[in-house]
Amino acid sequence: MLSPLTESVTKVTGANRGIGLAVADCCLANGAKKVYSLDIGDVGDEFASVEKLYPGKLLALHADVTKEESVTKAIDEVIEKEGVVHGMVVNAGRTKHKPALDFTTEEIEQLWNVNVRKTNAVVSFDLTADDEL
Repeated sequence: MLSPLTESVTKVTGANRGIGLAVADCCLANGAKKVYSLDIGDVGDEFASVEKLYPGKLLALHADVTKEESVTKAIDEVIEKEGVVHGMVVNAGRTKHKPALDFTTEEIEQLWNVNVRKTNAVVSFDLTADDEL
């Protein structure tokens, strides 16, 4: 039986490392044709290790999920290269490792903006781009 991911093209935000990279690895292990990491950070050794397992199938594009034009540009680039996109995992986020009561109002706003507001925006940009296909 074929995996639902067989020959799919998927985007994963924040997949240059950590949980996002693990999601990308899982997609590729289950037959995805290509996975694009949309991430603000640079790729490192962890990304290179997974990339070696799937030559030409794991690709990184720079995208800042807090900036609409950055996300739109990355999504448009994937569509231009692949002609189709089958899925998106909105994984990018941020955290600060400290007790919740020690957060300042500014830190809470920063976390909320990336982890909640921008997640919604990324999904909205992606759905708009998919409607244009």
